[in-house]
Amino acid sequence: MLAESAYSGREQTLVKHYILREYVVRMAFKVASFCDTITYVDGFSGPWNVVSEDFSDSSFAIALNELRKAREVYRAKNRTVKLRGFFVEKNRAAYKKLKAFAETVTDAEVVTKPGTFESSIPEVVEFVKQGGTKNFTFIFIDPTGWSGFAMETIKPLLELDRVELLINFMTSHIRRFAESAHKETMESFERMFGSADFRQRIQGLRFEEKETP
Repeated sequence: MLAESAYSGREQTLVKHYILREYVVRMAFKVASFCDTITYVDGFSGPWNVVSEDFSDSSFAIALNELRKAREVYRAKNRTVKLRGFFVEKNRAAYKKLKAFAETVTDAEVVTKPGTFESSIPEVVEFVKQGGTKNFTFIFIDPTGWSGFAMETIKPLLELDRVELLINFMTSHIRRFAESAHKETMESFERMFGSADFRQRIQGLRFEEKETP
């Protein structure tokens, strides 16, 4: 685990990684008691602005390390838990690094996919189903903006058995542009929320109140 000083100038990333780390490890310890397999899906993997040579300050490496902790605890109890990962990245340079990292992983089944998260949904669904009947899936969605995970598009993921999704995005950007009259911006929010109903929920609210309408 990197020291906080390694995140200088990247405080938002520090907070995001703290939340991811705490969320994944607690989730893993719970579900590993009744599931034989844990599948982790990272829809916007990167890596971006990492400072470590082993990518330990990337979301995919952090998640794998936390999953390993749970696996080792249950291994000591003579219970075997299989780990699987499906990592997606559309940027070519970042994907090259992601693929290189995946090739070093020998204790988990890891698949990488170049391309957008939305276009990869059918393959993600198939990969999850290959985990078997006692598989639990955790999906991390962390875009740079608020697009790339339209509700209608990711609906097949929400319909899977034993699945949790954690979506991280910049709330300040949402609050700032949620009532924009710009056609493309409005359409992008409708795709994200799955409908235009959100406008009625935030109408008349102050800027800070739009965070949890």
